[in-house]
Amino acid sequence: MGAFNNRVLLDSNFIISLQVTRHQFFTRAQELIYKFKEDGVQPVVIPLVFDEFWYILKGYFKTDFSGATKDELAKMLTRSTKKVLAIERLLVSDVGYKEKDLLDTLKIMSKYDLRPRDAMIVKSMQILGIKDIASFDSDFDRVKGINVIK
Repeated sequence: MGAFNNRVLLDSNFIISLQVTRHQFFTRAQELIYKFKEDGVQPVVIPLVFDEFWYILKGYFKTDFSGATKDELAKMLTRSTKKVLAIERLLVSDVGYKEKDLLDTLKIMSKYDLRPRDAMIVKSMQILGIKDIASFDSDFDRVKGINVIK
């Protein structure tokens, strides 16, 4: 783990894995959350990760509960979000991008051939001084200066 404040950013696919028992990485995500707790590593999420989290989970719920109403889907998403927010010592951090940060994000996108959301996550990590990311997304493997925990 990185040395700076012993924190790890949780990527959206990681928190999705925690919520979907049939997900291929469910067991590994559970193991890592336990390890973070045991090692005193503080998990961090940024609001941006919830965009993909909600979108993907809504798709899972629509498939699993095909007759669910909008209200029922909203309740399921709320329950899942509360489970994530209940992770011990979780810090929800609003990064507060400046104009320069957005322009830097474009450079990160180009340099590492990342999707916009992933580049924003990398820039957020830089702003927050976090070197570790819990993610099953291999795109982060290309980024120098961060440690991908799988």
